[in-house]
Amino acid sequence: PFYRDKFDAAGVHPDDLREIADLSKFPLTTRAELATEPADCRVAAGLDPDRLPVGWTSGSSGEKLPVYLTWPEIRIRQAVHFRSLLAMGFRWNERLVKLSSDRPHRPNFYERLGIYRSFSLPLRMALEERYRELQKLDADFLWVHPSVFLAMCEHAGRPMNEWLKARAVLSSTEMLPATQRRSIQDELGADVFNCYGAVEFGRIAHECPAHEGLHVTGDQLIVEILKDGRPVVTGESGTVVITSLAQ
Repeated sequence: PFYRDKFDAAGVHPDDLREIADLSKFPLTTRAELATEPADCRVAAGLDPDRLPVGWTSGSSGEKLPVYLTWPEIRIRQAVHFRSLLAMGFRWNERLVKLSSDRPHRPNFYERLGIYRSFSLPLRMALEERYRELQKLDADFLWVHPSVFLAMCEHAGRPMNEWLKARAVLSSTEMLPATQRRSIQDELGADVFNCYGAVEFGRIAHECPAHEGLHVTGDQLIVEILKDGRPVVTGESGTVVITSLAQ
């Protein structure tokens, strides 16, 4: 109902979207707007919010916001995430360890066969325990929040290559400082990949081994940088506006 009311007020209908340029006819939705709407107004008719999987925004830009998903959406996001890992060079016999997840990891069918294995260490886990578990898991790929990984490095108190053997580090959720990136590359000798995502949309963009920018997930999202409703020009700052094609 929320989106239907916005479209009606703007005098547009979904059928009016024929090409990218037509997006300018449609009203933007902000997180602040969504935060004031009841859950049942933000989901499609016939869906019960109490029965849907829920993700939460980090709250870094304000209060945390629940994001309601369906299982088809989640499976699409999982496939997109896996595709980005393959693009970064994740191999079938390697281990991915996430230092940035509070969701229990449930091995899928190929992990049970011993390929593309993933493990999660909860954010709430104490530093000492996380440090011990990470050494036991012997990660090839390490997925981190920069601040969490920095705390681990400070706790270790010695060069990364003395307590970690990962050949690649994926950073997401927070900005990765250039100094931290250089430290990982110099001390660990690992390839560093920056990932951009949001609970509302899943994986938005990621680096590949060429490290010449981020690849936008263009088959799932339209990503625009706008200022006063128009696309910015090169070198100009603006607001990231995303249209999901999978919801």
